[in-house]
Amino acid sequence: MRRAWLLGVLFFSTATFYLGVSILLKEPGYMDACYYFSVAEAMAEGKGLVEPFLWNYLDSPASIPHPAFTYWMPLPSFLAWPFLKLPGAGYLAARLPFVILASLLPILSYRVAEVLQEKVSEKDKSIPILAALLTLFSGFYVVYWPSTDNFAPFALAGALCLFLWGRIIEESSIPMAFLAGAAAGFAHLARADGFLLLLPLAFFLITPQKRRLALVSTIAYFLVMGPWLIRNVMVLGLPLPVSGAKTVFLTHYDDLFSYEKELSWRSYLAWGLGAIIVSKLRAGWLNLQTIIAVFLMVFLTPPFLTGLRRLYRSPFLKPFILYAVTLFLVMTFVFTYPGPRGSFFHSGGALLPFTAAVSALGLSTINRAWARKRGVNSEDLWRLNFVGAVFLAFIVSSFALYRATTSGQWDSGGEVYRSVEAWLRQSSSLEATVMVVDPPCFYYHTKRTSIAIPNGDEEIVLRVARRYSASFLLLEPDHPRPLSRLYSEPYSYPGLEPVAFFGRAILFRIKP
Repeated sequence: MRRAWLLGVLFFSTATFYLGVSILLKEPGYMDACYYFSVAEAMAEGKGLVEPFLWNYLDSPASIPHPAFTYWMPLPSFLAWPFLKLPGAGYLAARLPFVILASLLPILSYRVAEVLQEKVSEKDKSIPILAALLTLFSGFYVVYWPSTDNFAPFALAGALCLFLWGRIIEESSIPMAFLAGAAAGFAHLARADGFLLLLPLAFFLITPQKRRLALVSTIAYFLVMGPWLIRNVMVLGLPLPVSGAKTVFLTHYDDLFSYEKELSWRSYLAWGLGAIIVSKLRAGWLNLQTIIAVFLMVFLTPPFLTGLRRLYRSPFLKPFILYAVTLFLVMTFVFTYPGPRGSFFHSGGALLPFTAAVSALGLSTINRAWARKRGVNSEDLWRLNFVGAVFLAFIVSSFALYRATTSGQWDSGGEVYRSVEAWLRQSSSLEATVMVVDPPCFYYHTKRTSIAIPNGDEEIVLRVARRYSASFLLLEPDHPRPLSRLYSEPYSYPGLEPVAFFGRAILFRIKP
């Protein structure tokens, strides 16, 4: 009874905290969140699964609007959609399911810590509480959990899947196998790399007794993913879109927004072996920094390593370790540019309940060793370390929230877009299509058709503008590098006429 009461308090405290974050961050603030919200809004308006904008050219759509989710997976929009059907619903209502899912993560961390305690005969009931609080105050993730993005749904589905895989290794269970497969399906429905969560199935294929569990998990996975695969075959002609796979061949992150540029093995190998090796090393270094600074908030690194050293032989942790190592390798050596630029951060959310639990147990181990060495009372020292760890996690989380609310990224980021929309309406350009760096967020603020500025020079811009009938180009300080001269010398290119200035942003009319 006391445990149920504690978990209930934990859930409602977390939900209250993330609702507060949602109130502070009133707008989506970045491309992914704008994308999922805008598609969910289109679904709520009866328009179907369509993108009323174009943010990359990997699949080269014929027109706008065009089928949604040819790069990202759909679960976040599916979650937001029913809440947008409510009367007067807006962005705050769309975030409610994400707040609920994020509020379950500390409870899962609590449960992971309980299981790990059993492995090493730890009985201190404050260790699972510490794991839960380290997940609640999860540093840089706190501003993203309530957003209309795949952070919360993927983290919960992925971590639950890893938890269930670990339990099944130790205790064969048909219901657990079904739930694990379903959780893997939902994780894949949230992120394209979610299929990596199926790798622990290899543990069950080794022994004939557990192959039935693998079959049950696979069936459950396809029950979740099957309808989406069928939809893709009907709309795209393939079970899964292949445009996202082209990012394997990027030689620069901005090539994600290139137009008609070859992205293949041939172009990638032509880049040169030296450049390829350097890019992998750099990606590995950046991903390692993400592990230390983001997943472990720096100060949890020693406790995590201590706890992992003590627990790594536990069969329960095998799926977690396999997924963590595979994810790092894939985001370093396969998706070398998307990985360090956000993909590793997104997918790493599924690791947090485990890193928090292992860190909590590791801190307890360090605490006892330090108490013995210094001859102090272990319980008194643990209270100090417990409070100190929670305090540091709260400070890192507060810094992340402060940076988001003061950088202008979230609530003031749309001011330029709304000003541009007002100017276009005054100039009678009611149906004009605009080229911008962030089409999903431009659409969110203006409800105007927009397309991405291609990563190319002025000639490429004009070619894309003619194909998709764009009439205006909005250049912001964050713009493609080939257009730097145009940004610094706005009157330098005859086909693009500057017509208005919005702070540091320049609006160009694209001449026919």
